[in-house]
Amino acid sequence: MKQFFPGAYPLRGHVQHYDWGDPYSIPALTGKPNRDKRPWAEFWMGAHSDLPSDVLVDGQWISLAEVIAN
Repeated sequence: MKQFFPGAYPLRGHVQHYDWGDPYSIPALTGKPNRDKRPWAEFWMGAHSDLPSDVLVDGQWISLAEVIAN
C-alpha cells in the first residue's frame, strides 16, 4: 500500500457531458480543448464515486478516492 504524506498535490478534474451543457464555456474557463465539441455540463473536482479526480503523486496520476482510502 502506498503511503501518502500531508501536503499539496496537483489535482486533475474531469468533465461530465450532458445535453444541457455547451461545448464552449467550461473549455474556455479551464483552458482545455474540446476537440469533439461535445457539450460540457460540469467540471468535477472531488472524490465522487462516479467520477473521482486524479492526484499527481511521485509523477503518477492516482485516483483521489484511492488517496483518501489510504
